Amino acid sequence: MKINLLIIFGGISPEHEISIISAKSIYANLSKEKYNPILMGISKNGRWSIFSKEEFEALKVVPEKDEEITLSLNGKRGLFRGGNFISIDCAFPVLHGIGGEDGLIQGLLEVSKIPYVGCDVQSSSLCMNKVLTKNILRASNIRGPKFLSFFKEDFKSDRDIKEEILQKIEPPLFVKPANTGSSIGITKVKEERDLKEAIEIALNYSREVIVEEAINAREIECSVIGDYKDIYASYPGEIIPKKEFYDYEAKYNDPSTELKIPAPLELKKIEEIREVSVKCFKILGCYGMARVDFLLERDTEELYVNEVNTIPGFTSISMYPKLLGYSGIPYNKLMDKLIDLAFKRNKK
Repeated sequence: MKINLLIIFGGISPEHEISIISAKSIYANLSKEKYNPILMGISKNGRWSIFSKEEFEALKVVPEKDEEITLSLNGKRGLFRGGNFISIDCAFPVLHGIGGEDGLIQGLLEVSKIPYVGCDVQSSSLCMNKVLTKNILRASNIRGPKFLSFFKEDFKSDRDIKEEILQKIEPPLFVKPANTGSSIGITKVKEERDLKEAIEIALNYSREVIVEEAINAREIECSVIGDYKDIYASYPGEIIPKKEFYDYEAKYNDPSTELKIPAPLELKKIEEIREVSVKCFKILGCYGMARVDFLLERDTEELYVNEVNTIPGFTSISMYPKLLGYSGIPYNKLMDKLIDLAFKRNKK
């Protein structure tokens, strides 16, 4: 009997369109002999709709249908579409950013007793917030860039945030929203005069802002898969953007961005990256999947953890499936493993 797999995509975050592209890639690589995909999109306003294969393949943005979708809370795993019940065996949330990667959809699925792919509520919430992630990793002696953070209310108060930043971190520096992915809302500040505008941009996406030192570094990524005990880290890859840094345009719209798989590194450094990736996965309580992003200082080769992504991209150019593919887990087998892990956690 086929597994009814609910693929959830779109969502309320600025990464809505990327989520759809990731979902299409996942759908294309699923065994249709093993799985019966049920395609559920969430509009930018948060409205749920079910789409046919033909509708889904044509989507660029999730539209709002005139239908009612609700998850079952009566012990039966599934959802109601109007008056019709659709049984769900497992869910695969492909919701990047706010509303999907921050524990919200995971909590809803747990209340509905539906097994789901990826990290649980706690680890999703921790990893989505860059400040919490950095504080936890720093307390575990895992090095990250020097940073400070503050809230919107602090910026609007009489506190001189700008002066406080410049006393601790000199330009060039990065200003980031604390709760977004895909480099959305991030600005590299080279001059003091540009700092205020960069903060205002970040505050458009999050009420908490993080400011980091800009390290002259290579950008390295490592894919991780596993449960709470058996964890596997891929060979690392390197991203070489032709722009100033690996921003949204470089990630998704710039064909000149170069991906090197595997990253040209000495074996000792490769093993260090893999070891630290597994440590991050354990410390943050991750499950199923995560991608750990590193900065490798060019002169000293010091390794810094930049962030941990619990729903990494699955597009045709995304590093998460590519790195695991190089490491011996092809895309279709990766789908099977992630879904098997979802069922394994549910049994426990």
